[in-house]
Amino acid sequence: MMQCLYQNLPMGYSDHLMPANVFEECAAASSHSLDFETIASCHDDTIKSWLLQVYHSDQTPGEHTFIPWVEVNGKRVVNYELGILDVIVCKAFIGDGDGNGVIDVCSDLLGEQEDGVASIF
Repeated sequence: MMQCLYQNLPMGYSDHLMPANVFEECAAASSHSLDFETIASCHDDTIKSWLLQVYHSDQTPGEHTFIPWVEVNGKRVVNYELGILDVIVCKAFIGDGDGNGVIDVCSDLLGEQEDGVASIF
């Protein structure tokens, strides 16, 4: 779903609501069978939405002082760019030996972007 949203939504900050149909289409296209109605009902319920934000704010460690706070294998990714985050995740999967399901996708990606990938930790 994230790749679909990344491809269909404008990047950067916006005070304007994004079109709901993009989220609905991306949920439908997801390989995880995401139910857009469930997502929308949570989003549209201001009390649920607020309680969810409060709960997760309370669960967030104090050193997390900005968004996005990205961790891979429990280590903070300090020097990342959106364009190479997928490379970082692939390297983590392969490095841990857990990459059986993603090896084909990652091998192409790592072959294309190996040059210029900064140290992430």
